[in-house]
Amino acid sequence: MSVPNVVADRFLQNHLLSPRHQTVIVEAMETVRGIPDRAAFIQYAARADSEDAALLFQEMAELLAGYHRTVAPIRHLDIYLNIPVAYTEEGLAVILLPIDRLLWTERSSGIALSLAQSLPEPLPLQHLEVWLTGDASVRAQEGLKQLRITLVEHVGERLPLLD
Repeated sequence: MSVPNVVADRFLQNHLLSPRHQTVIVEAMETVRGIPDRAAFIQYAARADSEDAALLFQEMAELLAGYHRTVAPIRHLDIYLNIPVAYTEEGLAVILLPIDRLLWTERSSGIALSLAQSLPEPLPLQHLEVWLTGDASVRAQEGLKQLRITLVEHVGERLPLLD
């Protein structure tokens, strides 16, 4: 998969990433083969510091693979503000989050504002979307709308997860 040995070793030696987590993440990254910086996601996942984080990284990888297979091919993957951002050829930046409920907190609004204002553009960026497996509070919906970020809820029905 063209992952530097030091990154692969760190990923494989993280005892919080079970063999199942590792297998699902690697398989998902194989699904999006051909895109630059897949190794960045493996490095990102290698930082799992809890079982919850390991599952989060696994589900993010599953969502990326599902989006690539069924919605639109991902052409570039970046980690920005500690969040994986997938870019399509059409200039769409997509953030896929396996969360049940997005609340509009100081932290989430700050991240959304930073993403809306300064998202790196490896490809000409036309639009930013946030896809959630769950839903968002009314305030979060309004906040994202004000930032011109499209919200897509309940994507777990469209991009199913193993867990």
